[in-house]
Amino acid sequence: CSAAPSMLSLLSLALGLSLLTTSRPPAPRAAARLAASSAPSFSLPSPIETLKRLSSAEARELQRELLELAFEQDPQVVVRRSLDLARAVRVVGSETVQGLSSAAAAPEPPVILRRMCEELGATYVKLGQFIASSPTLFPPEYVQEFQKCLDATPPMPWSDVKEIVEAELGRPIGQVYASVDETPLAAASIAQVHAARLLSGE
Repeated sequence: CSAAPSMLSLLSLALGLSLLTTSRPPAPRAAARLAASSAPSFSLPSPIETLKRLSSAEARELQRELLELAFEQDPQVVVRRSLDLARAVRVVGSETVQGLSSAAAAPEPPVILRRMCEELGATYVKLGQFIASSPTLFPPEYVQEFQKCLDATPPMPWSDVKEIVEAELGRPIGQVYASVDETPLAAASIAQVHAARLLSGE
């Protein structure tokens, strides 16, 4: 299945991010301070800790497996996925920069990863749903954020939907439908529903 390597790679990314954001057990004094604080804290590891984790034997094995999967793919598929990834990084990156420059709180890593999944499409939204449904595998902040993939998937633009529908029909949409509502009734990870009226009036 062509989606499997993509899903595996993002799952690896999510697990890696989970590994990177899981801190070591705090020292006794720090544990007492944490217990006294009701608000959960989130901190990224230092660059040195990140490099140590990324250069571990497990990380090297994961990189090797991902490279093997990449070499097995059709070059056209790899290029297309690379362009999709570049577009997603550009969109989510600009959202993140806007968030950092505004008065609002900076976007947290779980929010950024969820938005990446949404921008990369159905396979990655399904992965987000897996994260939301796996509280024993992922940190609570990721599970909570990815709950949005279960019931709040952003809709595809009408221009993309129209192109897909016309490709499936094999002719312009106006030759089959009298009208199609461009605003979807519902959007999910693998489908989007639009109200429409056939030329026959149905």
